[in-house]
Amino acid sequence: FALCFAICVFAIDWLLPHHETRTADLSHGLRVAFVIGSAGIMQMIRDHGRYDLSNFCLLFLAIYLALNRRLFWAGLVAAVGVLHHEAFAVFALPLVFALVAHVSAQNGESRFNRAVLLFLTPVLAAIIAVAVFGNSELAADIDLGEGARVWKRGLIEYNRGISLLHIGLLVVFWSALVSIVVWFHRANKVSAGWFFLAAMAPLLLNVLGRDHPRWFTLGFLSVIIGLGVQARVQNLRFPPLKGFMRWPVLLLCLPLGPMGAVRIFPWF
Repeated sequence: FALCFAICVFAIDWLLPHHETRTADLSHGLRVAFVIGSAGIMQMIRDHGRYDLSNFCLLFLAIYLALNRRLFWAGLVAAVGVLHHEAFAVFALPLVFALVAHVSAQNGESRFNRAVLLFLTPVLAAIIAVAVFGNSELAADIDLGEGARVWKRGLIEYNRGISLLHIGLLVVFWSALVSIVVWFHRANKVSAGWFFLAAMAPLLLNVLGRDHPRWFTLGFLSVIIGLGVQARVQNLRFPPLKGFMRWPVLLLCLPLGPMGAVRIFPWF
């Protein structure tokens, strides 16, 4: 756990660029939110039993391989992530695919198709294996202990009885994430493309699953990682933190975690 946590912290710090500026930029705001905010380090520490930290380590490894154009190996690591926990297919796989698509699109359509095929082959094999064999041990009445709780491959606990308060909180916090992603791309005058879809993919977890604080944390971290990756591969800058856009960042910086709250949002 300690090793996975250290890898995640240092990897996120590496992805966010270090700029000495008079006015704090978006990368500074995201760093503060990661350290003291309700969806940052506190939730990562609290939820280590869900395999999220090890899945993020797999995500960073897949990103590293994709950046070095080892696309089949990146797909193989992503396949391990899907087998590790099905949520990987939603919060991490789209991000790696966006990076693969961006890297390979620079080499022409034929190279793009080949790269996507190389990456997706092991991933699709893993997804098919999960769909076909995922519940086999349950059908055979085999007791796998705690591991069975994660390996149970049904729909991710569909939302039932979610309150209006919870819906309102999710709308507010996800609106903050969306506005930050849109602001980043407008400031750099580039099209978001696959990276925007990858950043918004974890929102699907909040529609399918009822573990809302955890899903929002995965979305928050995926946005940080996605913006950092895109900034590096496209040589983009994080815009200055000023004007109206201070407020979404301040919302994400609410110190509801390390200040003593047991859960990411005390209201849940």
